[in-house]
Amino acid sequence: PDHVPCHINFEGATVLKLILPCCTRVCEMHLCVRKRMITKGIRVRAEEALFMFVDGMIPASSSFISDFDIDKSKPVTFEVQRETTFG
Repeated sequence: PDHVPCHINFEGATVLKLILPCCTRVCEMHLCVRKRMITKGIRVRAEEALFMFVDGMIPASSSFISDFDIDKSKPVTFEVQRETTFG
């Protein structure tokens, strides 16, 4: 009960499945997701920003992952979109 299952969807497919402590903040998970995507072979360039959505909204980076775990029978699903920030 002190961990939250999370699915990370990128470009229409689930690319990561994580089990994170309830006390993890969205900003900490964002860094973890970026590193894991690179290790999985998903190319994320330094000039690209990743935006994470939960139920169509961008969560505050200071909020806890457990804030989004409303239905305990399902994982929290984050949609990740890539945006080129320079150029």
